[in-house]
Amino acid sequence: MAALLAIAIFGVVMLQAFNAALDRRLDSLGLPSEVRRQLDETRAKLAALEPPPTLEPEAAAGVRRAVTDAFIIGFRWVLTLAAALVILGAAMVWLVIENKLHNQSREADRR
Repeated sequence: MAALLAIAIFGVVMLQAFNAALDRRLDSLGLPSEVRRQLDETRAKLAALEPPPTLEPEAAAGVRRAVTDAFIIGFRWVLTLAAALVILGAAMVWLVIENKLHNQSREADRR
C-alpha cells in the first residue's frame, strides 16, 4: 500500500515540476496559440511529447529542447524527494536503534 502511495506522490511531483518548467520554456519560445493548444493536449506524455508536424524545424527543435529540459527538471525533483525520504528513513532507524541501545544499557545498569 505504501508503495502505491509513493508512486502516486512521485507522479504528482513529476507532473507538477514538468508542467511548470515546460510552461516557462514554451513561453520563452513565443509559439502561436494553436501550437501551444496542441502541446497542452498531449502534455501528459512527458518526455515523449512531440512538436506538431506543422511547426518549422527551428521551432520544433526549441520545443524538443524545452520538453527535454522540463523532463530533466521533473526527474530531479523526484530524485531529490526520494533522497530526502531515504535520509529521513535512515535518521528514524538510527533514532530507534539508539533508543533501543540506550534502554538496554539502562536495564543492564539496573541489574
